[in-house]
Amino acid sequence: MDKLTELMQERASIVKKMRKVIDKADEESRALKAEEKSKIERMENDIDDLEERINTEKRARELEKKSIMEDQKKPEGKNDTRDIFRKYLREGRSRLSAEEKRAMTTGDDSKGGYIVPTEYHDEIIDKLEEANVMRQLATVSTTSSEKKIPIGDDSGKAYWLDEGASFTEDDIEFKQKTVDAHKAGTIIKVSEELLYDNDYDLENYIQVRYVRRIANLEEEGFITGNGTGKPTGFLEDAKVGKTAAGADAITSNEIIDLYHAVPRAYRTNGTWLFNDTTIGAVRKLKDGNDNYLWQPGLQASEPDQILGAPIEASTAMPELEAEKEVAAFGDFSFYEIFDRRGMVMQRLVEKYADEGKVGFRAYQRTDGVLLIPEAIQVLKTGTE
Repeated sequence: MDKLTELMQERASIVKKMRKVIDKADEESRALKAEEKSKIERMENDIDDLEERINTEKRARELEKKSIMEDQKKPEGKNDTRDIFRKYLREGRSRLSAEEKRAMTTGDDSKGGYIVPTEYHDEIIDKLEEANVMRQLATVSTTSSEKKIPIGDDSGKAYWLDEGASFTEDDIEFKQKTVDAHKAGTIIKVSEELLYDNDYDLENYIQVRYVRRIANLEEEGFITGNGTGKPTGFLEDAKVGKTAAGADAITSNEIIDLYHAVPRAYRTNGTWLFNDTTIGAVRKLKDGNDNYLWQPGLQASEPDQILGAPIEASTAMPELEAEKEVAAFGDFSFYEIFDRRGMVMQRLVEKYADEGKVGFRAYQRTDGVLLIPEAIQVLKTGTE
């Protein structure tokens, strides 16, 4: 048995034990005893730890696959632009020859940044996808300028027509949304010792830290952003498919109602999105036939599911509090992310000289919009 399958089955075994404790209390029509609550809490912590290890193992496998594919695609011979970029990172702009400077396209940044090589930027986008659940679920496009996107509901219908009869018109209202280019950036400091160590993988050092910071920022923007200085997150436009009776709890019937509130066309490729703490609450929910809604996957190719649809988690989703969109379900491919071409990086030498460090100021531009509001619907908690 491979490591991933072993971890998933170990988690399923703990889930089974936890459910036995809950089922016993249900059968005896009583609340959980203090020792049972403590036992369940320990098991939930074990499940959370295993889920973290499972996700780490899955990411490691994806990275291995991509590494093999990239090695197979790499052309023979060196990449001149990439080599010039490496030289720029270590030695700065002043050490580039006139020919090397021409090879590096100057960015539109007023402080003199360089657009990084396409290959390096593509690697960053790939890693952002691995770290950002919204980039995994959404449709990602690349643009060179702002766009105006028509947004409307999908309530139009087709009709049977007699020969020669006029077509029936649907009065669908469309509104225009402008897809902009919101800047997401960070400054990464590198010690002079690492900078001048030619054996150290400086590119990867910068890349890993950039991806971690930008992925967290983007994911929050694509989920909860209000469109002012950041993307418009899907929660801004998603329809409320169900409102919960409670302010800090949800029921199995409310989850089922949300599932059926989404039109069948968008349920087919539907995905659930919760905060991790909400998933913990959903694990204990049963349907009318006394079956648990949440079903853990047992194999690498088997995701955790609710009502046959896969589950994803994000810390950017609201927690179980009053009047919050705590669960989302639908086809997330109708949320489109628009990346602007090019990533700009600038080397900052003097700014951190007293710290014995060099800074790298890097940014890229992106935006996002939910194209069909009814494609993703949410469960909102009550007021009290």
